[in-house]
Amino acid sequence: MATLTFAHREITAKIVYFGAPGAGSNSNVRTLYSLVSVKEKSRLHQFGPTNASEQSCYFDYVPTQGGEVPGFSTRFRVYSLPGGLRNEVHRHEVFDDTDGIVFVADARASRAKGNAQALEEMTSLLRGQGLDLANMPIVVEINHTDAPDARPPEEIMWLLNSENYPVVSAVARTGQGVIETHDHLTKELSARLRANLQGKFDAIRLNGSKRDVVERDEQVVARHLAALEAAEHTPRANLDTAISDFQLALTRRYLSLTPGPKHEVNSLPREFLGYKPVHLLDSRLDGDQIHVDVVMERVSGQGPRRLTLVLVNRPVEAPARSTPVGPVPPITGDLPDRIVPVPPPPRDLPPYWYGVAGGVFGILSGVLLAKLLFG
Repeated sequence: MATLTFAHREITAKIVYFGAPGAGSNSNVRTLYSLVSVKEKSRLHQFGPTNASEQSCYFDYVPTQGGEVPGFSTRFRVYSLPGGLRNEVHRHEVFDDTDGIVFVADARASRAKGNAQALEEMTSLLRGQGLDLANMPIVVEINHTDAPDARPPEEIMWLLNSENYPVVSAVARTGQGVIETHDHLTKELSARLRANLQGKFDAIRLNGSKRDVVERDEQVVARHLAALEAAEHTPRANLDTAISDFQLALTRRYLSLTPGPKHEVNSLPREFLGYKPVHLLDSRLDGDQIHVDVVMERVSGQGPRRLTLVLVNRPVEAPARSTPVGPVPPITGDLPDRIVPVPPPPRDLPPYWYGVAGGVFGILSGVLLAKLLFG
């Protein structure tokens, strides 16, 4: 089910790549991750049951081209569900609230039976959510069309009895047809979202989010892992614990990296002059930006204020000022602009000189007037 987050004016839609074992669901998502044109993109994740030989791939992104849904940006969450994953809990986790599907069919003649079985399983999974295959946005991708025994797409569609769906021929491992397949589906999803916002509520399921923030990719994966752990009756079935464990695993992965330099950034706006940071509320990645949400308090003890610092991943015009790893210098904020002294006005005459000048002027005026009158 697509989700509308009013606070961010963003709609999130879910896409699942599904196919028979070996058809190329995972290959499609991995290749798509490297090819799709994005304004913002998460990391590529893999997750699945601990005892499974295959795993699902997942990432989310906001496309470069906006405006598909006027007034909103669109975020697509992309999953793969390879046919080798037989765990029912995992299948339902991936398929629940799906908005659009790419059915990956295998062009190789020996895989015809696997294609038909995968289509049956997909129909059953949708029916379990109360959805009808005929009303779901679906694109069929015929993968492995470069194989020596590849059948023509028309023959495969006839065998699947699915001639009414858009069809794209592809070789996922090389990238051929991957973007075309995805574009077909995202355009259809965008059209249905526009129709829903215009009052055609049966075009697609759209629900308003009660959250103020968009769920991050790590949280999405942690939520799925928590459900899988709960199904396996492990003691770590709590969502908060799963998120914490996931983030801890990421931290441990990067702890072996050599510590880098510290970069001093003048980050405080003028109205926060005299404030100091007292608490870190949140820090998160948003595309190529780092958002740090901090609480600031005045040194004089006035009430706290919140401030979000946004670090943009681009070079600055002036050379960066870096310092070796060590204690972080205290934040002092921006200094006031340099005060340029105003030159003093020209010196004036003392007041008594004005009296002297007035007296001389009076005498001269009297003498001149007497000569004019008495010759």
